[in-house]
Amino acid sequence: MNRYCIYVLLSCILLAGSPASYAQGENNHWYFGMGHHLNFNANPPAYTSNTSIATFESSAAVSDAQGNLLFYTIGCRIWDRNGNEMPNATGLQGNYPGNPVAGNKGSGQDCVQTLPNPANKNQYFVFSANSWEEQSDTIFYHIVDMTLNGGLGDVVPSSKNTVLFAGTTPNSITEFMTVAYADCNHYWYIVTMAAPYNYAYYAYKVDENGVSNTPVVSVPTVTTGYNIVHGLTKILPQSQKAYRTCQNGLLRSDFNKYTGQFTNFEIIPGINSLRFEFSPNEQLLYIINPLGLQQMNMALYPNVAAIASSAVIIGLGGNGSDLRLGPDGKIYRASTSNGALGRIELPNVLGTGCTYTPAFVNTTSQTQLMRLGAKALRRTSIDTIINPYPIPE
Repeated sequence: MNRYCIYVLLSCILLAGSPASYAQGENNHWYFGMGHHLNFNANPPAYTSNTSIATFESSAAVSDAQGNLLFYTIGCRIWDRNGNEMPNATGLQGNYPGNPVAGNKGSGQDCVQTLPNPANKNQYFVFSANSWEEQSDTIFYHIVDMTLNGGLGDVVPSSKNTVLFAGTTPNSITEFMTVAYADCNHYWYIVTMAAPYNYAYYAYKVDENGVSNTPVVSVPTVTTGYNIVHGLTKILPQSQKAYRTCQNGLLRSDFNKYTGQFTNFEIIPGINSLRFEFSPNEQLLYIINPLGLQQMNMALYPNVAAIASSAVIIGLGGNGSDLRLGPDGKIYRASTSNGALGRIELPNVLGTGCTYTPAFVNTTSQTQLMRLGAKALRRTSIDTIINPYPIPE
């Protein structure tokens, strides 16, 4: 092993073990909704509303380690850093391409995901799945190469609309996917399946050989109360615990980042929400339901009854569509109830002391449904793969 390889390996180990080191710039741009943009290179993050993106649901943005925007996408459309559609990003499938702005038939908020290509530091995989309205049975991916189009990036022609999964029945998959880090050259693209596939997790390995066509399949071993509504999944970076929405609470399990397997399934009842987010220290859970924005104390586990009883309302309005932990360690709430972007200022603080600001950013000029864009695992400037903080959705 040469000195450079030792350095890269050591960097990977140190970065993966230190939460403070996760604060890279790769997630510093959020593009979402009808033209919304948050730039976390500024403090507080700067907001603009004149971008090219137009979607009611799923989106993703990719930046480099220095926080410079590379591109943003809704899966069926991809824009370069100047807001122009990439020349070869035409005829892309996934995330309701039938409507040029995805309309109100876009896929769920985690449908679009991006991952770097471990075999080529200039390339990214863009994953995109059909929406529920399209009967969600196919997953596609395309490869963006940043050396093309004069350095603005373009889709590799031979990669367009590569089919990763084709279901045998309509609505084979949910609209929710996630990604996870394993080691310096190894990721997982994870699909949450629907009833025809036993609500299983399908974990596809992404490494120097590309995207595996053979998933690692994990079927939940619980039955009572387990009926996926949409299947939003989050994998916590420190504990490697996975949480997924279900009929009567959250489905909790362990995730093995080396094998891609999910095990030790159980239901945490009394958590009624399709959207949720964890605090950076993974001790507090935030949910949105008809009662409003609530906080629950997950540090009480395994006393699941106490977790349900710990709910505290920290914000009003049940018509909020999404929660997302930002690279600044604060949690953002996209809401249509007040036409604003809210923010939880101190999400590690138990109770109302977490300080919820309902209108951190005023977006009243665009009151359409907003869902905050997915973030994706990135590489560092020395081409070292890390597990960014927080792990993206």
